[in-house]
Amino acid sequence: MADSVELVIQHAVKQSFPDAANITVLDIEPREANPLAERFVRVRWTSSDLTRIEQLKVSHIEADKAADDEALLAALAGAGVNVEPPMLVEPAEVGAYVVSRQVPGVSIGQLFSDASMRWELSAHGFTFARALARIHNVEWSTAVPWMGDPEALAEDLIDEQLEDWMEEWQERASRCPDPYRGVVEAALNWLDLHHPVEVSVALCHGDFRPANVIVENDEVAAIVGWEHALVTDASFDLALLPFEIAQIGLPEEDADLLSQAIFGSYLQSSKRSLGNLQFYAVARLLTAGLQSIDLDGDSLSRIAAFSDDTDLLFRSMRQAMDESRKALWKR
Repeated sequence: MADSVELVIQHAVKQSFPDAANITVLDIEPREANPLAERFVRVRWTSSDLTRIEQLKVSHIEADKAADDEALLAALAGAGVNVEPPMLVEPAEVGAYVVSRQVPGVSIGQLFSDASMRWELSAHGFTFARALARIHNVEWSTAVPWMGDPEALAEDLIDEQLEDWMEEWQERASRCPDPYRGVVEAALNWLDLHHPVEVSVALCHGDFRPANVIVENDEVAAIVGWEHALVTDASFDLALLPFEIAQIGLPEEDADLLSQAIFGSYLQSSKRSLGNLQFYAVARLLTAGLQSIDLDGDSLSRIAAFSDDTDLLFRSMRQAMDESRKALWKR
């Protein structure tokens, strides 16, 4: 496997630097044999009489998704969204190798944890929210028309999507162990009763969490982790935010402040509305919970969540279903 990665790295460097010479892989992490594991590779080469050392990321995607994913990143970059554009997408037996530069910086989640002043926490929250608003403000019907039907009414697009999800939920629920069957059936009934009436469709990141926003010098250097991107209601991307923030371990008052800063800044910066946060919180938590207890099942719409702990996911889902609860950003 190491030989395959090194060969792909050679091709990627040559693609971006045709005159590259003395290309040397200095280190590969992690080194396990799993051919689908994401690798971080430190590489040295000479180009234009200069020696360069960079950290590159090698990951894998399904072969039939490679062209669409490459086009998505190109469209996002063209729309002013900072991403890690791939240096190389190369077919392989395991799917497709994708080589990209690792953008320098730290995750905004780390900045949330390290903030020593409440104004810093708010400022980082504003940065996080504006980054998402920039994604949602992309006109998806022209930038990524293959991700949905540009001619369809927004309500019809969401209805069709939710029908597919409901079919998957019900199929997975049929295999659900007895201890979880009650909470799953309650969630299915709740989702059926709370089907969105008004929607605000956008290009969604699909896994917009603090760990996937890379910041350098207080500016967003890159938004990574686009494997779950989809066109859906804008509430999808922020539905799990309170639960994500809870995992950071901030004091309750600071967590509330951060959530309010993010939601407020987003609504000021975005063309979209967030009227379906509760629905998509329950939907995402149900999907993640069912996937966590049915890892061998085929997933039609894998949805990322903050945890793979089944009990935590379903406990959080019950909380999201509670109509007497505080607002989603009040945890």
